Amino acid sequence: MISGRPQRARVYLHREGSRLIVATVHHNQDGICFEAEAPLSLTRWTDEELGDSVKLALEQSGIVTRDLRKLQQTDWPSFKAGGEPSLRAFQISFIPIEISGANEDNLVYTIEGTSANEEELTVRASVAAQASPAEFARLINRVYQACRDRRF
Repeated sequence: MISGRPQRARVYLHREGSRLIVATVHHNQDGICFEAEAPLSLTRWTDEELGDSVKLALEQSGIVTRDLRKLQQTDWPSFKAGGEPSLRAFQISFIPIEISGANEDNLVYTIEGTSANEEELTVRASVAAQASPAEFARLINRVYQACRDRRF
């Protein structure tokens, strides 16, 4: 890993647990985040596959030169991969989980999800960078379930 390089990924889990999307998140030169093209979209997975996919997305994350002035949310690769008819339908159907952190100075990833209700409560968990892919997936699933069920 490169010291000081931000690493981010985003996992969208369908509220029914039937699908997931894993996206690499890059930063432009101004520090604005955006999703990389061609996110991984799965209808069946194991904990090991989810954890490996997230770790790979984090490794691929970086700083990329890109002009984002004309980019709309409907242009986001995850929205397109989700197959929902509108942005609102996508936001209702999928729960986003943000994963960020970890470099040589900070060997911990933060997993964060926000409920989609009026209170907008946030759930966070931390996992060591050297944790197994299955442990990554278990924590992602716990945050997802708390956001889905709104049990804080």
